[in-house]
Amino acid sequence: MDLNRKLAKRLVLGCVMTVCIGAALVVGKGKERLSNESNVGTPVEAMGWETELAALLRQPNGLRMDIARMNLLAGSGLARGEDLAFTNLVRELAAMTARVKAETARHVARFRRAPEEFNGSEAYFKMLCLVTVLQQDFGIRYSPQRAQPVEGRIEPNESFYSEAADVFLHGLLGPRRTGTCASLPVLYAAVGRRLGYPLKLVTAKNHLFVRWDGAGERLNIEATTEGMTTFEDEYYRGWPFPMSPEEEQTERYLTSLSPVEELSVFLSLRTHCLLAAGRFEEAASNQEHVCRLAPHSAIQREFMEHLRSNAKQSDRNHPNPRTVVTL
Repeated sequence: MDLNRKLAKRLVLGCVMTVCIGAALVVGKGKERLSNESNVGTPVEAMGWETELAALLRQPNGLRMDIARMNLLAGSGLARGEDLAFTNLVRELAAMTARVKAETARHVARFRRAPEEFNGSEAYFKMLCLVTVLQQDFGIRYSPQRAQPVEGRIEPNESFYSEAADVFLHGLLGPRRTGTCASLPVLYAAVGRRLGYPLKLVTAKNHLFVRWDGAGERLNIEATTEGMTTFEDEYYRGWPFPMSPEEEQTERYLTSLSPVEELSVFLSLRTHCLLAAGRFEEAASNQEHVCRLAPHSAIQREFMEHLRSNAKQSDRNHPNPRTVVTL
């Protein structure tokens, strides 16, 4: 791992229309305990993802589920061939975490000798190690299919959400090793939390990033670039889309999300993937949970009304086999 390789190649993403709130859960244990997130739960293969997701949605308050598991649950059953075994995905996450832990320990003496090389920030040093290991050692990167030139137009939702693996952790933990602004921050948070880092997910308008928010430091980390890139909150008030002060307040943009808010974000992503697959009634049912978990969001309520008014007609025009989570 070369800590001097700090690229900042900008990628313009085919971002989301209403990624406004979320929470994440993936679970897993390596050979040693690397996390204080101990509520990993029963293996999904044993109880079925539909059963576990339904149980989660019935009792989201006091949520303590691991963020990676939560994300994988929200992304399950969306596309044929995309649902890799949870145990394999968890094994990859454990391997990533162990490597980040080892490399951080190997370089910590350098930080202590010359903290000014890392902006005098332990948070910056630890996140630089995490980002570098994931990108260089594991090949984690932004999906080439979703990346757009800086001057290019934004990708339509129909194509952005057509590949669920680009939106949820499945694509980053599976053989592809690719993701988007919807999944890359979740991976950073999942690995970092296993190492005890105070990492939060944060939404901007049609965007998601990760924040170190605790231990006396606050640092925004942009997960869609090559290398370690940080921005102040003000940057996200204008990128990737400008937000008004009213939107920032009502949609809770730039606010560190709670676990329940993280879950609502993941479910919002699921809604859009269901729509892209032509599963309109399921999308409307799922969006009801999004609105329940994010009652402050005007965008999510408006989208819910749109789905209700169009779901029946759309299903008649686009019949599609579906798996329904019954609550």
